[in-house]
Amino acid sequence: MCIRDRYMGYVAFNNLSFYKGNGLLDQGSTIEIVSDRCTIIFGDFENDVGDHVLAWNEFTPLPKVQAIQPPKEIDFYYQLAGRYLGKGSLEQNISRNSLWLNISNTWLVDKCFVKFKSWPGSWIKSFKLNCTDECIIIQYKDQLNFSNFEVVGSKVRINAANIHSTNLKVDINAGSLHFLYLYSLNSRISVVDGDIVVQINRDTKVSFNQSTTPTYCFSAPFVRETIKPSCQVVRVQNSSAGNFSIYSPCVGEVALCQSSDCSITSQLSLKTSFGNLYVNLISDIGKLVSRSDNLYRGEAYDSGDIRFPLNKIISFEQIMSSRKAGVKFDANIIFSLGHRNLASSTFTYWGVFFNNAYVYIRPWYLGMLSFGFFGAFTTILQDYYLSPGFCPFKPTFTIEEMFKIQNNIQTFMSYYDSSVVRVLRLSEKDIPRPQTQHVDSDGFLFS
Repeated sequence: MCIRDRYMGYVAFNNLSFYKGNGLLDQGSTIEIVSDRCTIIFGDFENDVGDHVLAWNEFTPLPKVQAIQPPKEIDFYYQLAGRYLGKGSLEQNISRNSLWLNISNTWLVDKCFVKFKSWPGSWIKSFKLNCTDECIIIQYKDQLNFSNFEVVGSKVRINAANIHSTNLKVDINAGSLHFLYLYSLNSRISVVDGDIVVQINRDTKVSFNQSTTPTYCFSAPFVRETIKPSCQVVRVQNSSAGNFSIYSPCVGEVALCQSSDCSITSQLSLKTSFGNLYVNLISDIGKLVSRSDNLYRGEAYDSGDIRFPLNKIISFEQIMSSRKAGVKFDANIIFSLGHRNLASSTFTYWGVFFNNAYVYIRPWYLGMLSFGFFGAFTTILQDYYLSPGFCPFKPTFTIEEMFKIQNNIQTFMSYYDSSVVRVLRLSEKDIPRPQTQHVDSDGFLFS
């Protein structure tokens, strides 16, 4: 077969295997996406303005390049795998001032993406994502302005840097939300199960509502309490991992300010049932929380203890009870804390080993070398997080905090199985790809 025939075969297979499309949107357009699993990326151009050449890196900020004559349009490109195999479907309605996509993706979330590229100062009138299963939103730098930004649905992870919006609304069931530098006049962010992390650099009034535990942690040079939180213990939840205090809905309001001469310009409303509420008012982009800043935090952080939230412990107990009842459960467990798509080194893997040999030779390597005779499948527990965690929020863990996490997991596991030998932090290259069962926080297996 000649090279030309091979190339034509590749082109034919590529076109049949994917739903693909691209186009241009005018300034002030509306975007609406309905999807079960997809990744939405807002990025910018890297070079070659005339030919619209784009270099994408999904998880690392791109360098900003100023155009001599920035184009008025916003470019978009989408791709969905599985067309040839019947694994997905796509409906679309596209014009110069609107984009509507209805995406069905039965594969993993990274098999679908919609990418936008624009120059700084571009404007979108309205963006809305309705996610029925699992979605990821990533935005880089300072290139897009939204009049309205809305995300609703099931599980969504957001990593948005320098997002500008007049009105911002997020209402989801689960996920981690990181707004690295949020510029919004009115923001309402609600997640039932997951952390909310917001960094701002303007005087803001923050209202918050937590239904289970007072795990709110805010930092600013000046803090003024406007509504005292109504947090009261209503009962104590017994668990083999310890007692948990259950609180009545904890509702409060506070002003975070750069100076004592506070001038509120933004409103931020936060709500969660399980998870931490973190807000840092920083002096400028790229800065961290100062040691001289004042902390305003819930009493859950007072003891300095860290632990998994109650809903994760309950689901884990169900998994362990199944194991004790004789249902197959893997000999080794890996806790995945956080999520790799968020720009934070607080995403970590922690391995729990029940055999001394596996401490020195990972079970997946031992299984490969012994052709499966000595190996054991490993279960990865996804979407776990600490609540209460560490206050204030920082994008990295210190060595002391790493040891604290290690000891916490060791103590936590000892309640369920005294045969735990060691808890070790693992790098991503240590995580097995084959022979692995993934378990979400509700205890369901998925591959």
